[in-house]
Amino acid sequence: MSYSNVIVKSLDTDVFLIALNAINNIIANLFFETGKGNARRIISLNKTKQHIGEQWCSSLIGFHKGRSDVNSVRYEMFKGGKYDEELLPSNQDSLDNHIRRANYQCYIWRHAVQPILRLPDFCDHGWKLDEEGNVTINWMSLAPAPDSILEFVNCKCKKGCENNRCSCVKAVMKCSDLCKCTGCKNSSTNITDSLESDSDTYNSPDECSSSDNSDDEN
Repeated sequence: MSYSNVIVKSLDTDVFLIALNAINNIIANLFFETGKGNARRIISLNKTKQHIGEQWCSSLIGFHKGRSDVNSVRYEMFKGGKYDEELLPSNQDSLDNHIRRANYQCYIWRHAVQPILRLPDFCDHGWKLDEEGNVTINWMSLAPAPDSILEFVNCKCKKGCENNRCSCVKAVMKCSDLCKCTGCKNSSTNITDSLESDSDTYNSPDECSSSDNSDDEN
């Protein structure tokens, strides 16, 4: 039994692109229903194909899933004062692994109409197996930054930088001018002040000897 009209219903853009890519393998008028309430709409995928062309129908998955020299952008942002990792784009190594995962996922989507897929090894496409055999994301194969940059650990603590909640303390480093902490007790300045304070009350051996002699004379 075949149907002349097929409606795919979803709120997910991924499903829309998968259906658009699969349109040549579905012998029917294909529609995509999305939205809720007054925003509900039905889109003719056959008309969409006629409008944008068959090549775009199969290419949009890649444009949607993957996003490239990011190292230079990351470096310029770092020089501009953005030191927090969450404010920086991924480095090229991390991005390459992400692209491999996106490409792997796109391959599955492109062949979504096949009941059984023979897939390549996912460990070559941005994933890995941990010691317990679980599949985990392989975020990076290189260090996130050169060692000289990693030394510039900084924090924004508001409670004195006294425990491992402080990224500098955790890295066994003193807070620096890059930090924006309050009431810091982990800075090199505190150590210098302490040494200077000690030197104010320090007596040289000669001074002690002179003082002792004067006491004896009295």
